[in-house]
Amino acid sequence: WEKRADYGKAFALADEANAASRRLLRYDPKAHRQHCARIRHAFPKALYEHRPGHGHETTLPVFVVGMPRSGTTLVEQIIAGHSRIHGAGELGTIPRVIAGLERWERHTGSGHHYPDCVDDLDAKVIRGIAGNVLNELREYAPEVDHVVDKLPHNFENIGLIKLLFPKAKIISVRRDPRDVAVSNYFIDYAGKHGSMGFAYSLPWIGEQLADHDLLMHHWQRVFPGEVLEIRYEDVVDDPATSARRMLDYIGVDWQPQVLDFHALDRPVKTASVWQVRQPLYASSKARWQCYQQHLRPLIAAAKRRISWDPIDMVTLPEPGWLNTGVDSYHQGDLNGAEYRFKRLLHYLPEHAAARFMLGLIYVRKGHHDDGITLMEQALDRCPWNRHWRVDLARAYRLDGRDQDAVALTGNDHTAPPLDAHAGEEPPINLDYLLLSGESTCRSSGSAVTGAPC
Repeated sequence: WEKRADYGKAFALADEANAASRRLLRYDPKAHRQHCARIRHAFPKALYEHRPGHGHETTLPVFVVGMPRSGTTLVEQIIAGHSRIHGAGELGTIPRVIAGLERWERHTGSGHHYPDCVDDLDAKVIRGIAGNVLNELREYAPEVDHVVDKLPHNFENIGLIKLLFPKAKIISVRRDPRDVAVSNYFIDYAGKHGSMGFAYSLPWIGEQLADHDLLMHHWQRVFPGEVLEIRYEDVVDDPATSARRMLDYIGVDWQPQVLDFHALDRPVKTASVWQVRQPLYASSKARWQCYQQHLRPLIAAAKRRISWDPIDMVTLPEPGWLNTGVDSYHQGDLNGAEYRFKRLLHYLPEHAAARFMLGLIYVRKGHHDDGITLMEQALDRCPWNRHWRVDLARAYRLDGRDQDAVALTGNDHTAPPLDAHAGEEPPINLDYLLLSGESTCRSSGSAVTGAPC
């Protein structure tokens, strides 16, 4: 109906389809707004000032970000025409890092979630995560100098990206928000996953546009001059000038073949797959004017004052206390380990791993009652941790509570007999404390990146 210029009919059908889809969605615009506020709170300029040199200095990654349907695919297609740049498409690499951090916090029972937990990432962990991401990116094209990840919603993850890769190039694509809105509203994103749920309601799109603008304003303040903004309309009007700006920013020489992007033989797996196979066309601009009379809910939502609930976020004065405490414990420095775990518990009183380790130290020092109490509390928070269960059973046996040990572990005889080393305290093995899956890990870096321990 749009091709027939019957815009009222076209919009009515889009409206009807989106109304039906919304009944299947779990998207919560208020939760998204609160999450964006939490991201801004967790990634202030001070975070990077206190962690100089923590990330990987590589310039391999290039991130193209922006609202979906803003022109990110076109921008990637242009720069990927360069012989030293590979366009990898929309990668899930950074979201997987975030999921790994969430898993790590759950395993340790810290009570922390992303993005709150980023202030606990020390230099070793950050480099470990960054190294794992680099290995993944290099596999796409080992011979090039730059690999492009064009996942649009990485605009929410710029803070984490810059923590991992301080020199990463980030291109933010802007487009008339009304065109962004209409384009999203007329596309059915099959699968309707959480990040695209906003696209089925004009007010939700308006709120998402406002959230995007506020986040990008925040990143520009935290990283002044480090994020390149490109307007889709400028690319359409003068592709050569826009292409030169992007290649100069990335740091590669001019190659005229980048302007033949529509002839580039590479897979495109986004809703823009047809458009990027065509030469540039001006009809993609100002499409919103055909639907102007229907956009009042969109504009009202986009202009509405942005508000969120107060952010209550614990800030640790220095990162890595759990890891350094575990290292001290394994080196036999029980006093140093105790000091670090107590500091961590001062800020995060419910941190199960710190509580368990402190209990273990107390048991090693002969304070069985206090130590066992702490270990029990930790296991209550993380009942899935079978290795803590075995270690607590060993503590019970040390305290002469064999029945409690049997009740806890059943017929699990993995613990050595108490007389295994005559005259010595039988060891309590906590190699599994920082468990990720079935791997034995001693650091959150291994747990998050999936690297061998």
